[in-house]
Amino acid sequence: MRRLLLAALLCLTALAVPVTAQAATGGPVVRLIDADSGRTVHVAPGTRIEVRLGAPQSGVWVGLERGGPTLHVVRHVANGAGLAVDLDAVSPGRYGGSSEVRPQVLSAQTDLACFHARYPCLPPSYGWSAVVVVDDGPSDATDLACTPAGRPTPTAAPEGQVVVGPEDDGATVTVALDGSVALQLDGCDRSDAPAVATTGLFRAGTAMDREHGQAETVLRPVDAGTATVTTTPDPRCAHRTDAAGAASCSPGRTSFSVTVRVLPTTYAACHRPAYEAFRVGAGYSSTNRIGAGDAVSIAGGHSYPCVTAPPEPEHDFLLQSQPVGSSTWTDLDAQHATSYVGSDHPTTSTRYRLLQDGRVLPADGEDSVVVDRVSGSCGFTLYAYPYAEVGRTISLGGSSPDTGTVRILFRKRGQDRFTVRRTIATPDHAFRTSFVVDDDYRWAAQTDRCDSAQGTTQAVPVVTGPARVHRGDTVRLTVKAPVGARTLLFFRGPGEPYAPRRVFTGPGTTTYVATTDQRYYPRTSSTQGTGRLTQVVR
Repeated sequence: MRRLLLAALLCLTALAVPVTAQAATGGPVVRLIDADSGRTVHVAPGTRIEVRLGAPQSGVWVGLERGGPTLHVVRHVANGAGLAVDLDAVSPGRYGGSSEVRPQVLSAQTDLACFHARYPCLPPSYGWSAVVVVDDGPSDATDLACTPAGRPTPTAAPEGQVVVGPEDDGATVTVALDGSVALQLDGCDRSDAPAVATTGLFRAGTAMDREHGQAETVLRPVDAGTATVTTTPDPRCAHRTDAAGAASCSPGRTSFSVTVRVLPTTYAACHRPAYEAFRVGAGYSSTNRIGAGDAVSIAGGHSYPCVTAPPEPEHDFLLQSQPVGSSTWTDLDAQHATSYVGSDHPTTSTRYRLLQDGRVLPADGEDSVVVDRVSGSCGFTLYAYPYAEVGRTISLGGSSPDTGTVRILFRKRGQDRFTVRRTIATPDHAFRTSFVVDDDYRWAAQTDRCDSAQGTTQAVPVVTGPARVHRGDTVRLTVKAPVGARTLLFFRGPGEPYAPRRVFTGPGTTTYVATTDQRYYPRTSSTQGTGRLTQVVR
């Protein structure tokens, strides 16, 4: 499977290869690239469609794990270097019981690790889409040729990585918060689509090749807790339709499932007090002041800081609301789960409370929303870099729907509420300011009548060291990271895999004695810094 990942990386470094005239299957080839977003293409059955997207501004591309109703994914490779997907047009675009040829949309968007946290971040996401019309004509009745490559000879996995295979279906595996899970499913008899995971795991990369019967998905933990990884079948026959738009076979349901228990990385983290509370948050608002009908999220329950052998128990949750001025609580939603996640769309100012097994949980921050704003963001635009190195000064700006003044609010990692840090005059609607990135921040803007959507800037750790040293020298490295953030410093010598060798809680310095060239990079729980190289000269 390591060979598959190597081939995947080589594939992504060749994204600019010109369009070929013929696929390996003998049919024509159409290639779609970043610049083709929004394009509509017409193809004949038997055509191979190659999607090649370069590295996103941040995160990884997700999407296109499955094609359209009559488009079958043959190869899917995604990682920080970009996205490479090959799809076969199996049948004309008649599907869903329709005898008419209809368009099929291919789409992908960027994904970040923090999207998958229990309390997810809200940085901007970028998308790509194209429309494919498979014109009328005879279906491609041939089955996909597969030459099984088999499992390669096992090699050393990265430190902390748990490798999961077909034999682990239905099992439970345990991984550290700074580790990873590699799901490897091989064999031409498998038809699994790339794996997906529930909250707490981030899919950092996929490398699936149906023509060689190999597939690997790498997932990285974001939060301690329990998550589920599943795959579903995606056979070629499910994309082969008849003249009435009926598929030749049903894809079926879950074909593989494994439960992943993510443990904190230190003993101290395992023994901090359990968190038992709930939060109320408004999608657009930074101060829980919203417009009538805007979405309000409510989440909470008993969050266990360390997953032990028994699974997390389930509880009976009841969400209640009370309009301001009323003394009556009204039941809104009941759930039986390990924790509660729900929403509401109030039209008047409302207070909330969450009961767990009949006991009222305390509120973590505000327990109510005030309805006195224009619904939504009312035309605000607000932008800043979603990632920036620690110590860097970045711009934050946008356009206000009103003239007058705009208040800029910030909430630093670990803080439970926003604070107004800037007040800017906006005679022509536009505004701009700047701030120094010393930690992760959420930010928003506000006028007297409405709020912007929230955004996030995450602090990226930085390591600096000399470019060249002599053998035997003591090398001093300096790490800049958010104060209090657990930061790992990974090292790799020639021919070695990266491994964590130093641990910091925030910024710090460290030394080592130079005996050979060393590459190194810093990583926090959510971001990874740029790698550096110190060479030994004679």
